[in-house]
Amino acid sequence: LNNWTFKIFSIIILAWAISKKKFFFIFFSIALIILQFGFSGHKSSLTGLFLVPFFYVMYKQKDSKKLIIIGFIFLLVFNLLLARSEDNMLWVSILIRRMFFTPANLNNVYFEFFDKNPFYYWSNSSFQVFNLNLNYDISLSFVIGRYLGDYTLGANTGFIASGYAQAGLVGIILYTTIVIFLMNVINTIAKKRELYIVMSLLIMPLSVLYTSSDLPTSFITHGVLLGTLLL
Repeated sequence: LNNWTFKIFSIIILAWAISKKKFFFIFFSIALIILQFGFSGHKSSLTGLFLVPFFYVMYKQKDSKKLIIIGFIFLLVFNLLLARSEDNMLWVSILIRRMFFTPANLNNVYFEFFDKNPFYYWSNSSFQVFNLNLNYDISLSFVIGRYLGDYTLGANTGFIASGYAQAGLVGIILYTTIVIFLMNVINTIAKKRELYIVMSLLIMPLSVLYTSSDLPTSFITHGVLLGTLLL
């Protein structure tokens, strides 16, 4: 429920309140988001404070695609200049290394490991009813963490590499088919809704799906299904 609260519920309240100019609910949702950060300590819980206003402003513009590209380039250049001037690589590490290089590297690690070892077949998960063979007694991310030499590391990746880890090429085809169906459902719904609301509500769950979580976990724990149903 914690993931649903800061990725779905507080976001949809803030997005609706800004759209309808309900100032009480704007302040209420902001206070709720800050309170969640105070409880959990997870910086990701504050993401909605920046994403929702960003999408609101962006979709008020005529050429929103150009605005995304310009804003993204500005963010990258600003972080590079900041790193050079202050000799501080933290933000560059978060916004460049973590965004581009880490997910790509982990994809390769997943393919490398399961190319030589038995597939996971949803071992040690709530989907054990579908197991063909229980090869592992720990979660998938910790299997890869151990492979990388750190027994405390949970190395997550997106649905493509996770699908391969679960059942090879069959897993990739299965996962990709489900995601294609989901994205078509979302696109159909989005045509009847404000794109600002759609993006605000689904950007965090879908980003997790593509970069850092197995498909069933993304759908249930990270709120992809719940966000789609709420739309």
